Amino acid sequence: MKTFERVCIVDYSVEYTEGGYGVKTTFQKGKTYLTSDVNEKSTVTVFTSRWISGIPVEIFTGEKEFTK
Repeated sequence: MKTFERVCIVDYSVEYTEGGYGVKTTFQKGKTYLTSDVNEKSTVTVFTSRWISGIPVEIFTGEKEFTK
């Protein structure tokens, strides 16, 4: 799987349910995140302590290939 390091350019929060509980994750402006390649919906999966999919690639800049 190809992965990329991308820098978040805006604070962005996403809420979802996991194991019956509401979870909120915030991506912080200026922080670098490891992500998947962009899919056909222009979203990526962000790999933190959880894999969070459906995140708009537009909140990131500075794509740098991490793994091929």
